[in-house]
Amino acid sequence: MKYKRAIGIDPGNSGAIAFIYDEPEDLIIFDMPIVKEKNGKTKKGKDKYKIYLDELEFKEILTWAKPEIVFIEKSQAMPKQGVSSMFHYAVSFGIIRGICIGLNIPYKLITPTSWKKGLGIHNKRKLKRTGFDIKKELKEKSIQLAKQLYPKADIGKSDGRAEALLILHYGIFFL
Repeated sequence: MKYKRAIGIDPGNSGAIAFIYDEPEDLIIFDMPIVKEKNGKTKKGKDKYKIYLDELEFKEILTWAKPEIVFIEKSQAMPKQGVSSMFHYAVSFGIIRGICIGLNIPYKLITPTSWKKGLGIHNKRKLKRTGFDIKKELKEKSIQLAKQLYPKADIGKSDGRAEALLILHYGIFFL
């Protein structure tokens, strides 16, 4: 293992931060720290919220962890994604990188295609033929693989936690 202390990040609001130290079994997974801000009501009268990255809590996690390197999933705008949600995602992505720079922590960007292909869970052609929802199928495969590689990890049913862990795994063993 090239790094003793490393972090993998799935940067979305439902993403996570996976931190490994000393040995592959020594890991902690945090849900992405977020802040919910009330933003009016829906047509049915339910509360609406805007969700943002909690920059201070994120910085505290990195300061506490003292990683040698951070692996961040580098995503991009995709068709059928909302403009507002994509904007918030991009802002969070930039803040994460900025905090790493501010704390002098080196980071590497990893595209979803590269880590999924590298770990053998990215075969869109095969999935298209099955007729299943490709995005859902890939997320389920991520959860299964993360549980296989790290059976003691606290993943639950969270694809964000699983993907943060797999990004970390790909970064430390394949880069």
